[in-house]
Amino acid sequence: MKKVYLDTCVLSKLNNSKLELDQLKALDKLSDMDNIDFTSSDKMLEEFLNTSDDKIRMELRVLYKLINKLPGRDTTETQTSFLSPGFPVPTKAKKPLLYKLEKTFDTADAEHIYHAIKGNCDYFLTLDKKSILNKIEKYREKLEEISSGMRYVDPVALLKEIGG
Repeated sequence: MKKVYLDTCVLSKLNNSKLELDQLKALDKLSDMDNIDFTSSDKMLEEFLNTSDDKIRMELRVLYKLINKLPGRDTTETQTSFLSPGFPVPTKAKKPLLYKLEKTFDTADAEHIYHAIKGNCDYFLTLDKKSILNKIEKYREKLEEISSGMRYVDPVALLKEIGG
C-alpha cells in the first residue's frame, strides 16, 4: 500500500475545473487503484477557508466535510485516512523539521510537507510546480535528507511511478 498525501491544490483545482486534462486522467486512474491510500491534514481545511470567493470557499468547505464523513474511513491518527483531523499547526520552536522545511518552502507548503513526512507518506501529490515541484529539483539533495525518502510528484508522474 502506498500512502499519498494530497496537497490542497489538487482538490481545489478539481473543484473549480482548472485541472489539465492529462492530470485529470491520471487522478482518475489513481483514484481507482486499491494500492493507494490518500491522506491529508486539517491544513487543507485551513487553506480552503482562506479562499476569497464566498461561493468557492463554501463549496470547498462542504467538499472537505463530506469527504471526512464518508463511511468506512478511519480518522484516528494511527491509521491512514483521507483527512487526518486534529493535526496541530506545528511551531518552529517545537518542530525542528518544520523549521528546516521553511528554509526552502513558504510556511503553508512547509506545514503540508511536514504532515506528510510525519505521516510516513510515500508520496506528496501536488500540482504546485512553482513553489514545490520546481524547488524539489533545485534542492534535491537537501530535501532527500529531511524528507525520509518521500517523493514529490504530480498526478501524471505518480501514475508513471506506480505503473498505471
